[in-house]
Amino acid sequence: MSFSVTNKALALALGLLASTTLAARADEPSASALTLASAVIADIGLKASIDSFVPSLFAEMERNITALHPEMQSSLHETLVALQPEFTKTESSVLNDVAHVMASKMTEQELRDTQTFFESPVGKKYLATQPVLLKELGISAAVWQRTASAELLTRLREEMKKKGYDF
Repeated sequence: MSFSVTNKALALALGLLASTTLAARADEPSASALTLASAVIADIGLKASIDSFVPSLFAEMERNITALHPEMQSSLHETLVALQPEFTKTESSVLNDVAHVMASKMTEQELRDTQTFFESPVGKKYLATQPVLLKELGISAAVWQRTASAELLTRLREEMKKKGYDF
């Protein structure tokens, strides 16, 4: 599976969730804070990312297994269709956990302000621009990483040669 912007958002959300333990829930957020956090999560596209995960996972699984076992294609597809609702139901727990983390880290006013921003014209423009920005960041970072790696290797060889090592 290629790592699209949507999957990066999902990975970010899951990373945020993984970095916060359930034991850290000493100050439980209010129901309204959780509702606001859920709205922000939907506004920034994390809900859409989570919603697309199961269908993507199932499609990838079907492609991979069918490539190895084409004789199973029909039965496999039927089985995956039957299993999908079971896995789709689990999405809400991820969204609830991420909303809980967000509501625990931000005040209700901050959540309200964040929601207002993302629902404003400039917030919508920001969200529309973000995938392009992230794509360009990925390209620039990859070029920078290759360049830095090559430069480091060159410099390392120069410095190690001074110490009598040649590689």
